[in-house]
Amino acid sequence: MWSGIGLDGRGVAAYLGAAPSYALYILVAEHAVATRDPISLSCYGFFFASLFWAAVQPWWTFPAAVVARSTSLHGHLASLHLPVWALVAWLVLGAIVPLALVVTALRHVSATRAGIAAMLEPPAATLVAFLWLGESLGLSQLLGGGLVLGAIALAQSSR
Repeated sequence: MWSGIGLDGRGVAAYLGAAPSYALYILVAEHAVATRDPISLSCYGFFFASLFWAAVQPWWTFPAAVVARSTSLHGHLASLHLPVWALVAWLVLGAIVPLALVVTALRHVSATRAGIAAMLEPPAATLVAFLWLGESLGLSQLLGGGLVLGAIALAQSSR
């Protein structure tokens, strides 16, 4: 059942950096939202994140010609082509809006509850990949998704 499954070292390292970074983001935002409005707080977060990524991947190294092209949406929407600049804008909005909503939610719920609710993202992304991109789900993916959803339900019901 598990033959052929391996872990990529860079992927594991990225996860080990992302998990505590997200936890720190939620905890700092929970504290800061008491004295600052959620939108400006989100703007500060994205400003400092953009400085970090500008150092890691300088903007002038970005292949600007790619943005002028159009590309397929793949999967079940393969016949639909959109300009890359529009997809980049969609990705930026897709990052800004959810994180601003999380920060806004921290005025009403604890960081623990917000973090637990955020764990719905992987199963939701899997569902999108299944429905939109036609990805197939094996037994291990279904069990993993069920485990995540079960853990969320257990964590929410124990409070």
